Amino acid sequence: MTHKLKDSANTYWLYGKHPVEAAMNNPKRQILQIFGTKNTMASIQKYAQIIKERRIEVSILESSSEMSKYIAIEESVHQGIAVKVKKLELVFIEQILKKIDKKSILLVLDQVTDPQNVGAVIRSSLAFGADAVITTKDNAPSENANLVKGSAGAFELIPYVQVTNLARTLNDLKKHGYWIVAITQNGSVPINKLNDFDRVVLLLGAEGKGIRDVNLKQSDVQARINISDRLQSLNVSNAAAIGLYQIYSK
Repeated sequence: MTHKLKDSANTYWLYGKHPVEAAMNNPKRQILQIFGTKNTMASIQKYAQIIKERRIEVSILESSSEMSKYIAIEESVHQGIAVKVKKLELVFIEQILKKIDKKSILLVLDQVTDPQNVGAVIRSSLAFGADAVITTKDNAPSENANLVKGSAGAFELIPYVQVTNLARTLNDLKKHGYWIVAITQNGSVPINKLNDFDRVVLLLGAEGKGIRDVNLKQSDVQARINISDRLQSLNVSNAAAIGLYQIYSK
């Protein structure tokens, strides 16, 4: 009988070629074990030096289907390679602000719960120069395999910050010179007509619920993304990508 390998509270299996590659190249990521198949041996051999230096245990299985029996992941998803990792150390707002230059973009999510959506937002945030992705501790995903895989490895390269009180955090960011730009369906300013601010927080809410009133009140401007009248709204990750691009390209 094959037994599933259980995770602890601080570890999980990260899988797929891009997430594994990003994790292996992140010196801050603690990797405990690699599972691979004969078909992914070449990929694993690329990390021979890292494996040796970090003393990572390597297990090679006969097939992707055999790996799926151990780590309970469909073979089409894990692509024949997975690593058991420890969660990254928590990052706090104060650490981010110490490293910020004059110009800065922060992406803030108000209770967006789907890890695939949040992962896609993290990927776009890295692509368009954001310094961090900030979300809530409650009703938002903490670090897990779905979130990291959804980011296609970007999670390793951009801080992911979870805060207890988002309204207070937004108010603190305003004191540090940030303009809070909320993306809403009925925003008064088209996002492409937004002024060029040195420090911007782009604030988005969950689909359907939107940004909660307590957080919307912290915004300096509400912006909208003009779309065809044949569609009611955009997925939050699409809206984030468009908003980030508009701010980043100014």
